[in-house]
Amino acid sequence: MLASMSTMPVLSFDPVVMSLANIGTEAVHRFVADLAAEPRMFGTTAAGRSSTRWRSMLTHPSLLEGVAVVVDDDLVGIGRMTRRTSAGRELYVAVAASWRRLGLGARLIGEASRVAAEHGDDVVLVAERPKAPVRQLAQRFRLQPINSIDGFLAYHLRCA
Repeated sequence: MLASMSTMPVLSFDPVVMSLANIGTEAVHRFVADLAAEPRMFGTTAAGRSSTRWRSMLTHPSLLEGVAVVVDDDLVGIGRMTRRTSAGRELYVAVAASWRRLGLGARLIGEASRVAAEHGDDVVLVAERPKAPVRQLAQRFRLQPINSIDGFLAYHLRCA
């Protein structure tokens, strides 16, 4: 246990995970617009920018529920949830480039899973591309790959 704790990153900021309902629509749209302009790197490999279709899922008006992570009043990550599938609530997660690889995506998934469990639902994490960080999160949460949703990758997380 102590060995694994020594490899965990020490956060020098105080992220707050909250309901997306507490974040203004304008802030969410600004966050998603910023995703379109940011550089996309995973390790040493350049990746394509998030697609317009992916970004639209993060701001779609029917996706009213979700969670957000805020640092010093700045929105740095969101997890939008919907009930479109029979497998559970779809979850679309995005974290700003400068805040990735700090465990914020995992915190968003964990909080979304808790919210889904309160409603007796499971979570279907929807990923745009099979990136290493997505695969690592899938392993960490023991997510089971399922059929794609609208061409995106999907992973099932049993919460209920």
